[in-house]
Amino acid sequence: MSKGLRNQRAFCAAGALLALTLTSAPGATPGDGEAPRPLSPPQIFAKVSPSVVNIQVKCDTALGLPYEGEGSGITLSANGDILTNAHVVGKYCQKFWVTLNDGSRYGAKLIGKSLSHDVALLSIAATKGDRRLTPISIRDSASVREGESVYALGSPYGLRNSFTSGVVSSVYRRLANSPSDRRLLNNFIQTDVAINPGNSGGALVDGQARLIGVNTAGVSASGGNDGVNFAIPINVALRVASDLRRYGRFKPPFLGVKIADALTPTLARRLHLTVSKGLLIKSVRRGSPADLAGLKGGRDTVKIGDRRILTGGDVIVSLNGRPVDNASRFMEAIEACHPGDTITLNTLRNGKPLQARIKLSDRPRNPDR
Repeated sequence: MSKGLRNQRAFCAAGALLALTLTSAPGATPGDGEAPRPLSPPQIFAKVSPSVVNIQVKCDTALGLPYEGEGSGITLSANGDILTNAHVVGKYCQKFWVTLNDGSRYGAKLIGKSLSHDVALLSIAATKGDRRLTPISIRDSASVREGESVYALGSPYGLRNSFTSGVVSSVYRRLANSPSDRRLLNNFIQTDVAINPGNSGGALVDGQARLIGVNTAGVSASGGNDGVNFAIPINVALRVASDLRRYGRFKPPFLGVKIADALTPTLARRLHLTVSKGLLIKSVRRGSPADLAGLKGGRDTVKIGDRRILTGGDVIVSLNGRPVDNASRFMEAIEACHPGDTITLNTLRNGKPLQARIKLSDRPRNPDR
């Protein structure tokens, strides 16, 4: 395991919700959300471009018909770890090549991929200390805010080292894998930066040339770039890459709760709660870590406007001592942990504060049953 991926592990029991640094990446600044002075676009390009690579793949379709494709990737470590999208490496692809910024071309090995996160990890054989490999600098993507200037670098349509700019349009967006796919990918960074075919797997960086996301998809009604594009937050991608390096697959932790809704002051008053922020537990899976710890789901339905909300369950107030008021961010924090990690939840039940230490388990094959 590379030193960078090893150090990415989330320190759940210690109260840190996300481990955010690759120590092999120069300039990594975990938790440093504010940059003192932005770089100019030419400076950003010069700093990032050596870390972004072109990926070529050779594949067979389900019918056995050969085809070739390409995308982009990001150098994570001097050991040759390359981060990209799962859809770049494909479902039936067997051969992979990585071309560095200086034109050097390597055969690559697929370490693993997670289709549900659209994250894949490749490895190229590189001599230790090879100066041609330039690990990218990392930033805590949880600190990204709407309106920030961002830049994308990749190989759209095979045009290597293409550099585009824009802003963060939104954070914590949810996006379906496809119109017919019920699985939702959570917590995307939305941006108006142009992300076209071939950009997938490339870098989305901030004004200090620090990686905040992995470019993955665009939504278009016209077939072109309509300025609605998405990147996987680097916190999420690194958590997945850590497992891919260790196990060859993503091993998600399991708590066993479904969230009904996030509290608002209005909802809290309507429910006569003593707290105005928190998460209402909708249900608890029988036999899950949450169930074994005694957490309770809702039992009564309350109609507020045109919404029906299941109430009467526990209210999650904090995770590892940090207040929670957003379901997506709460689940991202849980997923940053590993099976076997212990978390501390502070809850409220019938006005009484409770605390539970819960050891997360491996996620079952059918977590919704």
